[in-house]
Amino acid sequence: MLGMCDPLLGVSSLLLGGSAAYVILSIAERMRAPDQGPVRFRWLTIGAVAAGLEIWAIHYIGNLAFCPSVSAAQDSGLAVLSFLSAGATGAVAVYLISSHADSRMRLISGGMLMGGCMTLTHFASMMAVHQPIDLQNDLFLFVLSTVGIVALSIIGIVIGSWNITYRNWRVTEKASAMGLALSGSHFIGMIPTYGIAGFTTSAPPPGIEVDLLAVVAVSLSTLLAIIDRQVTATSSLARDSHARLIEAIESVPQWFALFDVDDRLVICNRKYREVMSGTGPEVQAGDPFESIVRRTAERGDIPAAIGKVEPWMHWRLDVHQNPVTPYIQYRSSGEWLQINERKTHDGGIVFIATDITALKHAEQAAEDAKARLADSLAVVEAAKARMQEELNVGRDIQRSMLPRIFPAFPDRKELELYAVLEPALEVGGDLYDFFLVDEHRLCFVIGDVSGNGVPAALFMAMTKTMVKTLAASDPSPASIVTH
Repeated sequence: MLGMCDPLLGVSSLLLGGSAAYVILSIAERMRAPDQGPVRFRWLTIGAVAAGLEIWAIHYIGNLAFCPSVSAAQDSGLAVLSFLSAGATGAVAVYLISSHADSRMRLISGGMLMGGCMTLTHFASMMAVHQPIDLQNDLFLFVLSTVGIVALSIIGIVIGSWNITYRNWRVTEKASAMGLALSGSHFIGMIPTYGIAGFTTSAPPPGIEVDLLAVVAVSLSTLLAIIDRQVTATSSLARDSHARLIEAIESVPQWFALFDVDDRLVICNRKYREVMSGTGPEVQAGDPFESIVRRTAERGDIPAAIGKVEPWMHWRLDVHQNPVTPYIQYRSSGEWLQINERKTHDGGIVFIATDITALKHAEQAAEDAKARLADSLAVVEAAKARMQEELNVGRDIQRSMLPRIFPAFPDRKELELYAVLEPALEVGGDLYDFFLVDEHRLCFVIGDVSGNGVPAALFMAMTKTMVKTLAASDPSPASIVTH
């Protein structure tokens, strides 16, 4: 190739382009993870440094591969400037790809910004190790190379955006294509120095084992890519596990929250977040437990805390920090909660609240039914007492009307009558009676009145009276029964 005195360094520069692209794509992918919010700037800084080092190495080693026919110049200030602009190039690339929003103008404008940083990196690096170029004679070539670098930067950003849009591409394929664009920007940038026609070159500067430097740089880049690939795979597994954990937490009907050793919220499910937030600010990770609970107490969500927030808060924090057994909490919304809190091995606290409103309603219904049953039993007992009293009256009536003196006719030796009275469980209308109608006639009657209770006993008394009355004037048993 024109002006190249060390092809190995040129190949190394190409390989470093692929490595730089891989770093940019990998870190951009991590920045897009949904749980990376607070650490996006940290990842952006890491991407700027890592990708910047790779991009700077592309141009530095590429410049060593081209040996000019003039003596080399060393300028540490320009070298530092090239390194800083390389870091800016990496930061722009990582940010644009990680925040890809399907906007062509955004990609093109971002690619132009990246191309400007890349141009500064290239020419500052080139001028740090080679003789400065003469812009008066090489202005057209300088503009041409600058346009080429910007165009390749835009192409590199577009290829990087495909890492998000086209998932069927392997990351190695995308990194290779993007790496060619990054490395190609260096070779296009060498046009102003060497022109398009042939020229003479000098040998590489003595005392610098540039081949060894290139091998070491490429080896380190390859090792970095391998390690990054493993870390990415592990991070992907961790994100998948985290996503499954979040899905499991969100699917449970209980309120779930986890607090760290400093009693700050680590994670919670939607149910806990919605209820504890109420109409105020939404509960966020990092909020202290005390402030979360205090807001609910001051809003009046806890009837037990109304008018006595501070005493209730003192009790609640003590129960929270020293959990022993579950406790029941009633809320102004009408919900009953059974709250379980347990310490973790690292000093954190797991909070789980179960809605037992239905159970409480069932318990209240059971209590109401028990009270109604007690009232009914009291009514039954009162009715039973009245009935027993009536039965006693009926029994007294029945006994008072049955013959109870034996022998019934002590003066009549030819007659012997006896009766045995056995109390029954209920008063009935059974009757017997005997009496002398006159000196020669004895009336004996046994009957069973249909029915039981006091009415039957009264009917039995009336029957006995009628029989006794009719027997005095009517000697016929059939006639008496008929009447």
